Amino acid sequence: MKRPRNIRKALSVASCSLLSSVSQTTNAEEAKSDSEWVVDTAILNYQEEDRVHVFAPVVSAKRFYGEDKTFEFKFVFDSMSGPSPNGATETGEIQTFSGPSGSSDYSTPANETPTHEFSDKRFAFNLVWDSPMDHINRKNFGLNLSIEDDYYSFGGSTAFSWNNANRHTTFTFGASLGLDLIQPNGGTPVPLSDINEPTPEQQFNDFAEDDDDGDDEHEGDEDFESKLNADVLFGITQIINKRTLMQFNYTHAYRNGYLNDPYKIVPVVDSVTGDNIVSDPAVPGKNVYLTEKRPDYRNNNALYWNTIVHLRKDSVRFSYRYFWDNWDVVSHTADIKYRFELGAGFYLQPRYRYYHQSAAYFYRHSITDVERPSIQYVSADYRLGEMVTQTYGLKIGKSLKGGGFISFRVEQMVQTGDSYPDDAIGSQKNYNLFPTVKALIIQLSFAKKF
Repeated sequence: MKRPRNIRKALSVASCSLLSSVSQTTNAEEAKSDSEWVVDTAILNYQEEDRVHVFAPVVSAKRFYGEDKTFEFKFVFDSMSGPSPNGATETGEIQTFSGPSGSSDYSTPANETPTHEFSDKRFAFNLVWDSPMDHINRKNFGLNLSIEDDYYSFGGSTAFSWNNANRHTTFTFGASLGLDLIQPNGGTPVPLSDINEPTPEQQFNDFAEDDDDGDDEHEGDEDFESKLNADVLFGITQIINKRTLMQFNYTHAYRNGYLNDPYKIVPVVDSVTGDNIVSDPAVPGKNVYLTEKRPDYRNNNALYWNTIVHLRKDSVRFSYRYFWDNWDVVSHTADIKYRFELGAGFYLQPRYRYYHQSAAYFYRHSITDVERPSIQYVSADYRLGEMVTQTYGLKIGKSLKGGGFISFRVEQMVQTGDSYPDDAIGSQKNYNLFPTVKALIIQLSFAKKF
């Protein structure tokens, strides 16, 4: 089983995103007069309680050239492992699940949320060339590549920024285009199929593996699934006064192609009792679990507002993001940071982040046997459900002589949802259908001019 895709996405956005970087103020003005190189490194450790563990080092090197030109190379490696929820819910009995291709059975004890162990590694590369169009306007171009054993991502981006004569106002336009290729371990599951009833293709593969002739003609020739990613960004940054800077962005993202998570399932329960429907009466815990099916396109929109206010010594940063899409997911994100200047180059920065998300219209913790024939789209992936995520953190840093900095950040994340929803049926009312997720995040960062 592979990594939860939302974590991969978060890491990609945090460390390799080209489009998001165009809205940030460049540090070229600070570095070009002192040095030709800036090396920036970070190590992230993310640990969920009894679940996923992520270790991700990042290295970035920026080269400054004449006429205010820069070339940046960024490399990311992340390793993920641990138990990840598979989509089934807690019950009072042992539950048995089939892995990819109808093989590799695994079980979850009674009164526990079903999870499956996974391990994954990713390598990502990012190149950005930034140069002036004239003495006040800029442009950049970028390429990115991400590689895993079951997931490959390729893309490019471009961005342009225009300043007014006094450079108090900056307009930004950015666009990116990418292609993802997905080859799930064990082959791509048929949407809405029972994981305990192998498809004809899976049965053929199993037969081929057991063939005494050792004919491996069809081994490893599963087709790739694909996904197209297109993003555009429109932004404006305004200097309000000598102490205040504001930024407004609108982004639109379009996804088309294979949007399912091939490793997530949906339990089928009795419409009266809420108990799991039995798949094989001869095998305890062998119940009916369907592979999920999501729409094959998604339109995302987001409005972003960011304000930085410099006080006499300290500074405060506040941002708000409003997101909506055609899956009926609506989210609000508020983030506030206050930076205390302690003297001698040291600073202390507490942080609070609040995130609320509504559920996708096809999100269900389970479906009933009566509904099953009419279901068109469904996912029990809790990341598509209604949730609230709160993050509390503290960062301490120090500016270094000759340019650069070192910082240490620690944060606690708590994610909650509707643990006992109103639509729970029968026995489901006795179990937590959305367990709380807690995670500890630690990051060490270092940057230096050379």
